[in-house]
Amino acid sequence: QGKYRYLPSHNGSDLPTFYGVVVSCDLADRYPEIVIAYLNALKAAQYWHSHNSKSLDLISNWTQIDLSIVAQFLGNSDHSQKDNRFMNELVIRSDWIREYITQFGSIPGNERLAEINLNQWVQPEFLQKLER
Repeated sequence: QGKYRYLPSHNGSDLPTFYGVVVSCDLADRYPEIVIAYLNALKAAQYWHSHNSKSLDLISNWTQIDLSIVAQFLGNSDHSQKDNRFMNELVIRSDWIREYITQFGSIPGNERLAEINLNQWVQPEFLQKLER
């Protein structure tokens, strides 16, 4: 939608990386089966990635993104490898979300992030409905 803000005086490398699925209330209420289907597909893709030794090469080839960049973001899904930005899990970590909000909220113009009610914003019921 063309809405972004450039932060020239802030080094974003010290901010926590936050990945998650964000869905509008309208979509979640009207089509919960789509949200659940997406999460199941994400879970299957994560499983494939963590159990396929060629996944990084394949993803690089399919997306035409340099292997070093793919490896930087996806790595081998080993949680002990600090350079990875992607963690292969479907767990809601409210502590991480709070830390993200705290750190990102310290940037001028983001002060209202502290007002987020995590009890309304995070909805674990979708994860609870995933295929086992």
